[in-house]
Amino acid sequence: MERFAINQHRSLLIAVIGVIIIQLIGILVLTPTSFDSFEYLSISQAILQDGEYSAPPALNGFDAFPGESPTNMRQPGYPVFLIVFYWLLGSRFLIVQLMQLLLNTLSLCLIYMTVKRIFSDRFRDAAILFVVLYFPWLLISSSILTESLFTFLLWLFIYSLARYQENLRFLNGMISGVIFGALVLTKPAGLVIGITCSVAMLLILQWKRFRKLIPPLLLGTLLLVLPWMFRNHMSLGKLTFMPTTSGYNLWVASLPIGSNAWMEVDEFQVATRDGYYIDAQSSARFEEFAMQNFESDGVIRVVTRAIARSALAWSRFPGSGGRYGLNLIYIGSTLLQLVILGFAVVGIVNLRSRVTWLLIMPVLGLTLLLPLTKGLTRYLLPGIPAIALFAGQGFLCVFDRIQDKLKMNRKLTTG
Repeated sequence: MERFAINQHRSLLIAVIGVIIIQLIGILVLTPTSFDSFEYLSISQAILQDGEYSAPPALNGFDAFPGESPTNMRQPGYPVFLIVFYWLLGSRFLIVQLMQLLLNTLSLCLIYMTVKRIFSDRFRDAAILFVVLYFPWLLISSSILTESLFTFLLWLFIYSLARYQENLRFLNGMISGVIFGALVLTKPAGLVIGITCSVAMLLILQWKRFRKLIPPLLLGTLLLVLPWMFRNHMSLGKLTFMPTTSGYNLWVASLPIGSNAWMEVDEFQVATRDGYYIDAQSSARFEEFAMQNFESDGVIRVVTRAIARSALAWSRFPGSGGRYGLNLIYIGSTLLQLVILGFAVVGIVNLRSRVTWLLIMPVLGLTLLLPLTKGLTRYLLPGIPAIALFAGQGFLCVFDRIQDKLKMNRKLTTG
């Protein structure tokens, strides 16, 4: 028993060290800012300086954009995070990156505690190392983007649900709701994940026990979300907690797969002629164009494109960028991705438990969003740790089977 405990801690310790090293390398070699980064930085600066949640004029080179004040083009979670760890601490990207490194490391620990809580001895401790080997989700800590914060809140939410399903305490359910509210206020994708995780809890608890979760979960969620809804209602005349990014995302989803030069499309030029691509006015125009495109394409083509967009995102190794075709990088990374997914399926089958749904459903939620967005592999990064765990479990099971067969063959040949 003592040896087993030492091995447990050893696997987690090695994983934590690996996570930190990979992230430090990413911080050293990768550029911290991208297109979306400047939106979050601008909004957070406006909150701090003017006390208003607004976007400045000519944002990201959109010279015709007069600014939007007030705005809800982005969720408030990450701008608030930047106020604390960027603007108030010397305006240094390194501080934000180190904080995101810590969040990703804590995410690893949360994932480990969750699987040990729900699977106990059936979970192979060495499988946690595959979360490190499937490394693209770690590199996002170097970027001024929402993913690290969102990933941490996602796995904190899953851990809280794992605790709740053991004792059904009202307080635990309420804490889960507060975390879910923070998840939604960081990225709207959290809403879909919340729905799929609720389905997972229904499958695990059955209806009689699941219905006890609904009141505390809703109460905790509303405690965090209602103030933002009230602010949007008072400032914008909209009783909503969702941002104005949906129109643009829906429009991109209505385009043929492979249409990457979105800004050169005539519809984009028309929608943004006097604004920013995700401001309220442009979002409404994009939504109108998207509906027209979907209608002209027909149901069969829309459904086929949605399936293809999801399949393409999952078939590509995260971080492989826009590479495709007959080149070695694309072929090699795609084969690696398919092998990982194959081992993940083996791991899921090996664990064969209703509680497994608690890890599967967040990944399913992220997948369901792919047909309604650009379908980038980056959007799947928060779910990669679950896939990595299942792949590690599957690999170790296959490895054990091979070893057992080799031992049997040796006995037969020597006997």
